[in-house]
Amino acid sequence: MTTTAESTSPLVPVDTWWPLLRSDQLKRRPIGLERLGLQLVAWRNSHGEAQLHQRFCPHRRADLGQGEVKGEHLICRFHGFAFDGTGQCRLMPCEGSEARIPPGMTIGRYPCREAQGFVWFWSGSAASMPAEVPYLPALAGLPPIPGADKELEWAMPIERAAEQLLDLHHTPFTHPLVWLSATSKRNTRVVYEDLHLEGDHWRGTPRFEPDGGGGKPFRLPHQLLFPNQALLAFGHGVYLYATLTPIDRNRSIGWVRYLLRAPFPKLLSALSNWFEARFVQPEDLAVLLANQPSRGGLQHQCLVKADTFVAHWHQRWSHLVPGAYDEAH
Repeated sequence: MTTTAESTSPLVPVDTWWPLLRSDQLKRRPIGLERLGLQLVAWRNSHGEAQLHQRFCPHRRADLGQGEVKGEHLICRFHGFAFDGTGQCRLMPCEGSEARIPPGMTIGRYPCREAQGFVWFWSGSAASMPAEVPYLPALAGLPPIPGADKELEWAMPIERAAEQLLDLHHTPFTHPLVWLSATSKRNTRVVYEDLHLEGDHWRGTPRFEPDGGGGKPFRLPHQLLFPNQALLAFGHGVYLYATLTPIDRNRSIGWVRYLLRAPFPKLLSALSNWFEARFVQPEDLAVLLANQPSRGGLQHQCLVKADTFVAHWHQRWSHLVPGAYDEAH
């Protein structure tokens, strides 16, 4: 039996990748988690390969995230039922090793792949899953630093959380101290250069400059792999990578990763992530959690040229996810 998000999750487009958790979080013990409105259990087999299945045992609905792994099998803590990587039950201890396994004694298996320091969920059939998870070309040769990513959970839907991957011109006003550390407070007018919005890889360089001209402009190259991988290039070999996934219809989870082509990258990345979580994110959340309606979208917001990435994302998302912006769902 194979169950995929294509037939069970209306929250995301079909045939897209979604990070579930960091690779270094998934060790030998299974982990139960909620993502994309689905209850999942992730675990590793004896070869260290990530496995992803429905979370609850079909026998008495026990949480398999509380179980254990023995060899190639995920073992239910409640009655010891054992399931292999295909999701098929291979042993029911209370019935004996020779017992016939009922046809319904299976757990749905979900397509997943491990890449870039995350376990990724493929929201489509296993047959349609690409061989690799796409990644931003600018980060080639900059592997993730184990344990350095900062995980953030937001009490807002994916439609609002995704705007934070795309909206740069809030920075001078929501984060004035951060902005002053990088450029002049007068640089608030935004003009996009080299804008490319075709396919899944969007690119553009917003040029921040004083209204009316004069002064030194500030450029911040920006990229997005639709729908959920964003990159900012600060210069001097410093990059900010962010990605996110819906937990359910009203909550999202994301990860922030600073990558540096510099000495002591692990230390500098950890300090940057700490600063992001301690100062930047609380300032964002204070505004975002008060926004109404909570889902945003084109019909509820009067967007401007500086919101080009935001507008393009919502336009495409509304086409791919019918009903995404309905408040009552």
